[in-house]
Amino acid sequence: MSAGKEGHITAGGNRLEGQKFTYETKVSKEQEQAIRDGTAQLPNPFDPVNMPEGSTAVFKGQKYQGTAFEASYKHIAAEAKMTDFRGAGMSVEKLENNKVRISSGPVNAVESEVYAGLKSKELALGLKAKQTEERTHMKVAELDLNTQEGQDRYHRFLLTGEVPQADGDTVSRSGTVETHKISNEASAQLSIGPVDINAQLRADEGERKVTQYTDGSKSEEISLTYGQGNNLTISKDFDFRGTSVPDSHKPNPTYTLTLGKVDPRSAYQLEAAFAQDVAAAEAKDYRNNPTQDAQISFSPEDALEMKRMATEYVHKHNDLSNTSLQDAVLHGTSATMQQLALARNADEVAAVLAKSASNGRLAEDLAMLQSENADKPLPGNQPKFQPSP
Repeated sequence: MSAGKEGHITAGGNRLEGQKFTYETKVSKEQEQAIRDGTAQLPNPFDPVNMPEGSTAVFKGQKYQGTAFEASYKHIAAEAKMTDFRGAGMSVEKLENNKVRISSGPVNAVESEVYAGLKSKELALGLKAKQTEERTHMKVAELDLNTQEGQDRYHRFLLTGEVPQADGDTVSRSGTVETHKISNEASAQLSIGPVDINAQLRADEGERKVTQYTDGSKSEEISLTYGQGNNLTISKDFDFRGTSVPDSHKPNPTYTLTLGKVDPRSAYQLEAAFAQDVAAAEAKDYRNNPTQDAQISFSPEDALEMKRMATEYVHKHNDLSNTSLQDAVLHGTSATMQQLALARNADEVAAVLAKSASNGRLAEDLAMLQSENADKPLPGNQPKFQPSP
C-alpha cells in the first residue's frame, strides 16, 4: 500500500511544516482489512508511537528528487557507496514495547529488511548458467520511543537519514547489515558459510545477510529459494565472542520454510501432520479455502527427529539387508523419505524439505511420515497460513 502525507517533522527544535512525504507501508492482513473497512488508519511514520506493532514504512529517494530532502538521500547514498541517490531509501518498522527499528541504504536492501545470506571468502558456488551477483550495505538501529529524546532522534532520522549509534539508552542497538545475493538461471551448488548442505540439494537463489552490531554481537540469515515461491531461511545469532546465543523466544538456529500457493488439500495435510489436536484439524473444511502461503518453523532438534522418523520408515518398508541405504532402490517409499534418512545434519534435513516443496510433494510426504506415528504430531511448530498474493 502507498501513502502520501502532508505534515511536519520536529527534530532538535526545528520544525518543517506542510511538506509532502510519500512512503509505502506494509500491514498485516487483518490491519489491511480494517483500513479498507474504515475502522483503522494507515500507519503514519510521522506518528510512530501510534503505529501498529509490526507495521512498516519505506521511503524512496527517487520520490524526493528536487525537494528539500534530496540532500538527505544523497547522504544515505554516499554512506552506502552508491552513485545514484534515487536508489537510496529509509525504512521504519514498529516493534513491541514502543520501539522502532530504522534502516537506511539501498532501497532493495531496506525493503528486504522490512518485507520479510552466501559465502564471501568461504563461498563455494558451482553455477551451471548465467548468474547475477549483488552486494548491499546499510545501517540499522533500534530506538526507544518512550522518551522525548528517543522521539527526537527518530524524527531527526526522518529529516536527515542519519542512523544514530547505540548509547545503551534511547538507542538500544545499532550496526550495519551486509547482504550478498546470488541468483542464476539454472541452479547453484551451495556451500554457505556456517550452513552445510549437500550439492544435490542445491537451490536456485541464495542470500546471506549479516547484521553486525556495535557491541560485537551479530546475527546471520541465510535464505535459499527452491522453485517458485518456496523459501528456506536459516537464522543464527552470535555473541561478541562468536558463540551461538540461545534465545528464550526461539531456537538458535531457527529454520523457517515458506511455501507458496498451497492448494486446499495440501493445506489440510500440512496442518494435520503438525497438529497437536488432530481431531480439530480434521474437522476443518478446507475445500473452499483459497490458495494459501504456508510457513513452517522448526529447531535443529526437530529436524533431526524427522530424520530419525524417516530412517525408521524406510527400514520398516524396505529390506536393506543386502544393500546400503544410499544405493538401495526403494519400493513404496518416496525419494524425500530416503533423502531425509540420508541427511548428514539438521541443515540438510531442512534443505530436503524445501526441495520436496519445489517438487510439489512436501505435504504428501509429511503426511506419510506422520502416519507412522498416528498418536503424535510431527516435530515443529503448527503451520501458519495466509492467502497467497
